[in-house]
Amino acid sequence: MSLLKLFTSKGSELKKEDILNGIYWFKQFYALICGVLFGFVPIVGFVGIASFLVSVCFISYSIAYSIVRVTEDVIDSATTVITEGIFPAFTLFLLSWIITFSALHA
Repeated sequence: MSLLKLFTSKGSELKKEDILNGIYWFKQFYALICGVLFGFVPIVGFVGIASFLVSVCFISYSIAYSIVRVTEDVIDSATTVITEGIFPAFTLFLLSWIITFSALHA
């Protein structure tokens, strides 16, 4: 529900917790999709890790400041948006990537 609320509301209507919660769950969903996709397409090594980290940071920043149009009054800094849930998302990405890659290409 927080993802739907994030994309249908304006940034001025949302609280900081709602925005960060929506971004957190978006990152988890994105990590799962990327992990499975990277496993199907046999991407290995640093290229996969770097491309995931760069893309998830860019997309979360874009969602917060371009789509939702969050102001600096609501969120303290861009670092808060980028780092919100990055490590659980990275773990989920690695887990889904390794399982999918091992099941298909091992």
